[in-house]
Amino acid sequence: MSSFELLIILPIILGFLGYLISFLRNEFYFLGAILNFYYAIRIFLISRKIEVTRKIFNILNFSVDKLSGFVLLFISLFTLLILIYSIRYLKYYEKKKEYFYYFLLIGAIGCGTVLAGDILTLIIFWGILLSLISLIFGFFQYATKEGGEFAFVKSISILGFSDFLLILGLGLLFISYGNLSFNLKLPLNNTINILSFILITIGCFAKAGAIPLHSWIPEISKVAPAPTMAFIPASLDKLLGIYLLLRISYYLFDLNTNFVLKNYLMIIGSITILAAVLMALIQKEVMKLLSYHTVSQVGYMVLGIGTGIPIGIAGGLFHMLNNAIYKSCLFLTAGQVEFWTKETKIEKLGGLAPNMPITFTSFLISALAISGIPPLNGFFSKWMVYQGVIYLYKEGNYLFPLYLLSAMLGSILTLASFLKLTHSIFLGERPKEYEKIKEVNFSLWFPSALLAFLSLLFGILAIPLPIKGLIYPSLPFRIEEFGFWQPLLAFILIVLGVIVGFVIYLFGAVKKVERKDIFVGGELLKEEERHFSGDQFYSPIKEAPLLEKGYEFGEEGSFDFYNYLTAIFSGFSLLFKEVIDYILELIYHQIAYFSEIFGGLLRKIQSGILSDYLFVIFIGIIIILLILIL
Repeated sequence: MSSFELLIILPIILGFLGYLISFLRNEFYFLGAILNFYYAIRIFLISRKIEVTRKIFNILNFSVDKLSGFVLLFISLFTLLILIYSIRYLKYYEKKKEYFYYFLLIGAIGCGTVLAGDILTLIIFWGILLSLISLIFGFFQYATKEGGEFAFVKSISILGFSDFLLILGLGLLFISYGNLSFNLKLPLNNTINILSFILITIGCFAKAGAIPLHSWIPEISKVAPAPTMAFIPASLDKLLGIYLLLRISYYLFDLNTNFVLKNYLMIIGSITILAAVLMALIQKEVMKLLSYHTVSQVGYMVLGIGTGIPIGIAGGLFHMLNNAIYKSCLFLTAGQVEFWTKETKIEKLGGLAPNMPITFTSFLISALAISGIPPLNGFFSKWMVYQGVIYLYKEGNYLFPLYLLSAMLGSILTLASFLKLTHSIFLGERPKEYEKIKEVNFSLWFPSALLAFLSLLFGILAIPLPIKGLIYPSLPFRIEEFGFWQPLLAFILIVLGVIVGFVIYLFGAVKKVERKDIFVGGELLKEEERHFSGDQFYSPIKEAPLLEKGYEFGEEGSFDFYNYLTAIFSGFSLLFKEVIDYILELIYHQIAYFSEIFGGLLRKIQSGILSDYLFVIFIGIIIILLILIL
């Protein structure tokens, strides 16, 4: 049995043993995740040297190259880290044995999806993955938080419908060309190829969370726990959705053969960046705010891939990896805060940095990374996407200023949003009930701290490690940079600036700080009244010209694809109900009419006269003979 099968089968077997044997449950789950990660490393190292294919039972076709190898590695890493976190976080969750078993299954099947070497294998694993995610989300449909059932139905409806379209698109190709591999570079110049490409991208958008198929992520964030949000929408779905989008755009198809479809991707990406970050600005609940940023960051990936420029595509791929790292960290650190406070409303938090220094540091690094602050990893990948967008002018695409403006404005608004969130959770006045809160234990802070460290490492050493070690080798074209950025030099200069600033601060802090009473309107402000929450940051933006109506429509659900989906199916169900009722009524009347005629004939036959009965028997014999002869 090769590493391909062991990578998938061992977590499933060990997860099942953990499900059955209660007293060794955590050990089996942990061992399953470790072995999954071990074989992912082996396959990754093999993929650095050669491309390997393997056929199983003459049905499943596995294949690994540099692109799938590196995505596989990080799916396994996130599975391991978030499982470690979840064991402690969900210790008292009543359905934890089922949760962890399906958690391991999702990680294993996610690896199988990346290894799919042809359309048929991808369809099989993609379908199984949707079913497993449905089971995970199904655990929260009757959660203690209000709206669990609706969140479950909405998420599965959007994912199920979009996955149906994705499989339909793959099926069209399968019927048209046979059992395809993913290395054909089909031109997008005929109806079948274009239709298939659009259908598959719809599935990718829903999985990754791009607008307009994004609304399941904010909805499920209301009821799903932090590790579920960190694993599914923040890491696994981003890796799978964007991986598949890249795979079909430049391996299965050649996106550069269709100018319109390139702009289709870039328009979706630009709208996703701006619309989602504007929604994030006004949120007053931590998980929902983070979920909108999960959506917004997808826009950079789609925009970079849509440029068709090698540096832009590499930037989109790098941003996929970076986002999975820092966005998972943000959800996990928010979960660490919730673990002690049992609260995710911004207005009720504050001042937790001294109590939870490791959590605060991890959160701050990830917040700066997602905001594109150098020298962290988020800046470098966005900078690469900007280069790809700017290069569009050489192709005569004069929409590039709009794409660039949306990307840069999105980054600025992301920073503004995280200034609000950082202040609201960790800075400012600390509520009295949180005075005795302390740092969470090792199994909770270690995964988020490691992810924060990766954000820092992949920013400072971006060129030698992720860029030249993972991103560039994974793409099938030569990549030329025309900008200049030295992250290590920038890091040294930033550190020097921080040291100088700290020295200046020390000189200014020689005098002891005095606390004074606060008077408002001539009255002394009580201590509990001095707590200033950041939940009202940017609230006036809802009344700004041009944005006011947009927010109004957004809050009413005008931009929610699920509302249109339910309206369409409700309309169809009403139509079919009326049509079916009409048809059944028509059939009933016709049967009644013919029954009445037939009954009348039978009544006439039952005359009591022997000659009439003999005549009917004679006619019946003649009909039987004619049937036999003919």
